[in-house]
Amino acid sequence: MNTKLFLLSAMVLLAGCSEKHGDLHAWMAQERNAAKQNIQPIEPLAPIEPVTYSVPAFSGPNAFSLQRMKAAYQNNNAPDFNRPKELLENYSLENLKYVGSIGSSGNFSGLIEVQVEGKKHVYTVKPGNYLGQHFGRITRITHDTIYINETVEDIQGEWVSRTVELQAAVSADSN
Repeated sequence: MNTKLFLLSAMVLLAGCSEKHGDLHAWMAQERNAAKQNIQPIEPLAPIEPVTYSVPAFSGPNAFSLQRMKAAYQNNNAPDFNRPKELLENYSLENLKYVGSIGSSGNFSGLIEVQVEGKKHVYTVKPGNYLGQHFGRITRITHDTIYINETVEDIQGEWVSRTVELQAAVSADSN
């Protein structure tokens, strides 16, 4: 008897559930049909015009030129790449500031200021020291100028010397 009662109650319960979600199924069907009506068709792709390649104009020396490579090995003016670099060779001359000198009339040492990560550092240099990124070597120091002999590579791959001057910085406080 318990089994019959159990089966009868289960059938009544299942019959009630199917009718309960009928409105949900109707709403889902309605929304599905509305969504299908709002789909926009895909636009056709625009035709792609082929691009013709043109060789760029001459933009400088060819790094793999045989003439340049020979000149690099035969040039006596080439800098010594094996010597240890000095600290001030890590900075370009634009970032170095000549702030003063120490010494007598014939024997000056220069004071170079470098700003690194917001902090200013001052270094002492003398003739013979290297500075700048172009193998620059200090030849002479006066109270207002440091004379530097730089060795740079020209367009043919030959190393040439040039003289550069680092002028003393004029501060606004000295007026």
